[in-house]
Amino acid sequence: MNKPILTRGGYALPGTSSAFKTGDWRVRKPVYQHVHAPCHGTCPAGEDPQAYIAELDAGRPQQAWEKLVSVNPLPAITGRVAAEGIAAVLAGRELPEKPDSPEITVSFDQLNTNYFEPLARHEQDILPPAERIGEIETERTLAPAQVTAEARRCLSCGNCMSCDNCWTLCPDSAVLRLPEGARESSPYRFDYDYCKGCGLCAHECPCGFIAMTEDL
Repeated sequence: MNKPILTRGGYALPGTSSAFKTGDWRVRKPVYQHVHAPCHGTCPAGEDPQAYIAELDAGRPQQAWEKLVSVNPLPAITGRVAAEGIAAVLAGRELPEKPDSPEITVSFDQLNTNYFEPLARHEQDILPPAERIGEIETERTLAPAQVTAEARRCLSCGNCMSCDNCWTLCPDSAVLRLPEGARESSPYRFDYDYCKGCGLCAHECPCGFIAMTEDL
């Protein structure tokens, strides 16, 4: 009977991938990629919606507002972007350059939506025509509880949400979970000595934070 061998990930039977460094078997490897969500990449004002949505999800509306207006002081009207464009046209000048969009944006098909519970969108109430007097707003705002619920519908596209899927599902224990003080851009690190490049971590990542690259 084969005697288990103590390895870095626990006990493993001789001849198994946990007992030997099998990283040289792979032709591709997973990497943690830092990509932007479509809401960030397509925002004409250059805002980062995920930043203030995270504050709303944590129940910190004041901090969410501060993050929003730090980039765009008049978010309800796209702030300076529309104003600068109108001023340029009226003055006969060239339109100002559009803010640079992030080079890499995660697409919807890179997400694994099986890990997200479908939640209905909260629609804004519309003021009945009989009550539309003067310059009153016709669209009512969401209640605070509805705002928080909307924030929790965010899929965290392209951002690690520390779900532990890559760590728990790796068949070769090739994903290491880092302690709080050692984390930089990700809570995890790949141990390429043992990673065979199966791609399970990338497939099961809910947010598209892991990409498979060639490693020939």
